[in-house]
Amino acid sequence: MKKITRRTVLRASGLAAASLALSGCTPAGSACVGNGFSDWLKQTFGKDSAASSESAGAAAPDAGTPDAGAASEPPAESADTSLPAYNADPLTGEPRRSNGRMVGVMVNNISNTQRQNARPQRGIGSADLLIESKVEGGISRFCAVYYDANAIPEVGPLRSGRDQFLQLLMPWQALYYHDGESAPCTKFINVYNYSGLNIGGKSYFNTPTHPHVAHRDSRGRNVAYEHTEFTSGAEIRKAAANAGIGLQYPYESTFFRFADYRTGAENKMSGAAAAKTINIVHSDSYKTTFSYNRWDHLYKMSMYSRAAGAFENTVDELTGKQLGFTNLLVCFAGIADYPGNSGGALINEYGQVVGINSLKISDSSYELMGFSIPISSAKEIIDDLIAYGRVPNRPKLGISYFSNTSNQQYNMIVQIKGLPAGSLIIADINEDSDLANSSAQVGDLITAVNGKELSTSEVLLEAIENAKVGDTLTLTLCRISSNYQTKEFNVKVKLVEDTGNTTSSSSQQQQEQTTQQDNRSFYYNPFN
Repeated sequence: MKKITRRTVLRASGLAAASLALSGCTPAGSACVGNGFSDWLKQTFGKDSAASSESAGAAAPDAGTPDAGAASEPPAESADTSLPAYNADPLTGEPRRSNGRMVGVMVNNISNTQRQNARPQRGIGSADLLIESKVEGGISRFCAVYYDANAIPEVGPLRSGRDQFLQLLMPWQALYYHDGESAPCTKFINVYNYSGLNIGGKSYFNTPTHPHVAHRDSRGRNVAYEHTEFTSGAEIRKAAANAGIGLQYPYESTFFRFADYRTGAENKMSGAAAAKTINIVHSDSYKTTFSYNRWDHLYKMSMYSRAAGAFENTVDELTGKQLGFTNLLVCFAGIADYPGNSGGALINEYGQVVGINSLKISDSSYELMGFSIPISSAKEIIDDLIAYGRVPNRPKLGISYFSNTSNQQYNMIVQIKGLPAGSLIIADINEDSDLANSSAQVGDLITAVNGKELSTSEVLLEAIENAKVGDTLTLTLCRISSNYQTKEFNVKVKLVEDTGNTTSSSSQQQQEQTTQQDNRSFYYNPFN
């Protein structure tokens, strides 16, 4: 049978930005791998689907008949009036089981040593959609998605949230349950106002409103504490009730563009390659393999264990059975191949320039993150550069500075003296700066602007951005003597126009007194 049906697994790797697979207990199923995925994906998810990708692939043979084809037209558009109303389950495409809200639970997948080992996981075999994605440090993580909180068994070990998973779940208004989250995940939650459906973010649990509703179980093993947390449907329902979250939702579409369960029609995917074995490499220590079993028509899942130094069957601890999936989709994009992607155009699916890439973080200790300037902002700058060779009327202080945390001694003084955490070290003063004619010196700390303490460096940047050339700011400076004494004083400084001139006013004598910090910071060090 060649239809997308029943429970689904969505997976991503280092090369793969996302990989999707559909899983369940129906007697047969399929997926596809190959070129031309963009058109297939539109057909699979629908033209207006919330989930999309420009570069992806998947794989699937049928029982001895490895062929596949394009998705059919929406089943709801069937002209057969004798059929009952189409009312498919949003995650499986089969007849709807309830009007429950989707729930995504983050699950640990670490397998480094015997003590640092989260496997085997519990409850993931019951998920309608299982998502695996590479996160930071070359490891991967799971998100088990269930059609209804009432269908969730004990599941875990519970782990912190990541933006990759959240972006897939947000359009479906799914409850996202985890313990802790990454900084990019927090950003997405704040930007898209998703906090009401996000249970388990930073400083979320153990408050009067949001008590911690999960439990610990070491499973009789010598295992690290972070691998011992589990939750369940009952606990998640309690958490939702505490947060005032409704667990009913009237979904009007399905996660995938499923075959019509009423007719037994098939979503054929012609031209796609067949695969009996699919290998996904996240890193040297995190690899996943799917092997197609023609007898039960399932993709059987195995994962490499660094602790064991070999591949092991992926088993649900609750059932003791190896995970098998009726459909498998692998979506990928070689973003790790382009670590220096700054300054290039950011293109949408229609070929339109929507931004300018400004930064790509490729360090393995971070998630694959990138930042772009919106084209609306970039165009104004581009127009000014063409007309004037620079951006006119842009104000500046005319100094260079570093965070106090870049110097151990400065940071110590900030903490001991109770100075604002965002205090900045003046590293250089330009000749055209109004500060060049003041009592300010290289090495002074900026602790406040216009009476507002620098809780972060953003306080100073916002003050400058909200002012005009010629406006006057009052800086509170702190001077540190060689015996660690501090003296605070105010300096008024007029903002000058940023013309691109960065000529320093530091004397040769001052230059000789500078000290390199972290191989990047040069400034006068009062402690020498």
